[in-house]
Amino acid sequence: MSALFKFQHYTLLLLLPLAIVVALLFAASHIYAANTQTVMRCGYSSDSGQPNPLGMRTFISVVEKDNATHFTYEQFPSPIMADTPMHLSIRRTLVMEGVNIQDARSLMRENIHYYEQLIGYADNVGFSTYDEAMVCKAIK
Repeated sequence: MSALFKFQHYTLLLLLPLAIVVALLFAASHIYAANTQTVMRCGYSSDSGQPNPLGMRTFISVVEKDNATHFTYEQFPSPIMADTPMHLSIRRTLVMEGVNIQDARSLMRENIHYYEQLIGYADNVGFSTYDEAMVCKAIK
């Protein structure tokens, strides 16, 4: 073997681990950046001084992430009387693409149809009552 070939061979063997480490650090930095993105989250809080308009077992949370606002309606599990132990829980999500959380909450207050789609039944009160009892905070 020529000396040049040996030099190139050993150089490649030395640089390969370095390239792998650089690639892993690059990937880790992107994962860290994605995990540290600040999101805005709103939900019912007893700190609002108002009772939960949906009752004690049903909640709506609103989260702004990935250039969209996600409304989640969640009813905690309720046991069903049957021979086999079972329970029923309900979770519905409505996503407003490209809408920030303030505008999305405003749209939900102004259009009862959106709220009814989220909760899954006709309602004559609308989102405003629930929205007044929500507290928002930024979360990393």
